[in-house]
Amino acid sequence: MPIRKHIVKILAWTLFLALIFACFYFVHPTANVFFAELSLQRKLRTLASQSDAIVIHYNFSRELPDIILSGDDIKEFFSLLKLQMPPYTFHCLCIGELQITFRKAGKDLASISYHHGKSVRGLPGIKTSVYIAQANRDRLRDFLIKKQVDLKH
Repeated sequence: MPIRKHIVKILAWTLFLALIFACFYFVHPTANVFFAELSLQRKLRTLASQSDAIVIHYNFSRELPDIILSGDDIKEFFSLLKLQMPPYTFHCLCIGELQITFRKAGKDLASISYHHGKSVRGLPGIKTSVYIAQANRDRLRDFLIKKQVDLKH
């Protein structure tokens, strides 16, 4: 009989700890940074392989036309869009200078907002803003400027 009580107690504690871990994982999206990073990179690879157009829309200007990237520009864009999960959940309080929409055959796949050249927000399933890798921030900004994106607005 005492062994049975110990087994029940061990199972109860195991279930309790598993429940706490599951709650922490789902409430805090960066609780397990390794898996969050894998999920982020998988989402980027999927978008890169499926997108046949990228539409860049200015959130603060109605006068400026949308910029559309296609072909090799998409490959170059994704090669520069290296993202890193933050060690904590954060959201920039603005709506972002740019809205970047990934499309396939005229249908929207996903849309992200570009914030101050430092982060993006809005990837499906990612509940936090995500940093643009420090080494790529200037290169991505220079690429956007080269494609006539006005980052002064």
